[in-house]
Amino acid sequence: MPRLQEPLQHRPVQAWPVGTQTIGPCFVESKKIDLANAHHPLGFVPTLIDHNPSNDNGKDFEVWESQAIARYLDSSYLKWPGHDVSNKFTNAKVDMMINLASNHVFPAVEHGVVKVRLALEEQGKTDKDIVDAVAEGISKLKKIFSVVETFLCQQDGRWVIGQSLTWADFFLYPPLADLKAVSEGIVLNDFPRLKTWMDEMEGLDACKKTYEGTLANERWQ
Repeated sequence: MPRLQEPLQHRPVQAWPVGTQTIGPCFVESKKIDLANAHHPLGFVPTLIDHNPSNDNGKDFEVWESQAIARYLDSSYLKWPGHDVSNKFTNAKVDMMINLASNHVFPAVEHGVVKVRLALEEQGKTDKDIVDAVAEGISKLKKIFSVVETFLCQQDGRWVIGQSLTWADFFLYPPLADLKAVSEGIVLNDFPRLKTWMDEMEGLDACKKTYEGTLANERWQ
């Protein structure tokens, strides 16, 4: 799932938390179980809490699940430059890549490779044992990355959907950032367009500002 703070760093939301006084939307992204349970029926994160919604009752409005949060922010706060929300073709491409990132890239990276490596490292397994254990996951990743690579090569621009950043970029980036934090991230070298896009994303101030607390930060500090 995306680190939803990243797009908000890139496209600041009016009335975003100032100091300790939250007068706009805020996130519950804590891994504390009690806090997560209080704001999501299944205890997951993130949850968006809008303290200033445009509704009749004036109460805080909570939105959970990343794609629902993205759509809510689009309709309420974010304005993406060059992104025509009325363009059904652009919208379809964004939705396709969001779903590809959420339903295929994320589980293949996190559950097929990254978490497997981290668990085996914790158990003290040799690197050879770990490489063997993630081999099937890497094979699956290559098939998925081939699809992403082909899609990116068909776009006219530096980002996932052409010339402007969209939610598609911010859904695709986090799992790949985790992958780069482990040795298996070298597989990205086989996909030059995808790797170039990753380099562009890493150069964004939005990604730099949310680097703390990431897997890469934990492993490379």
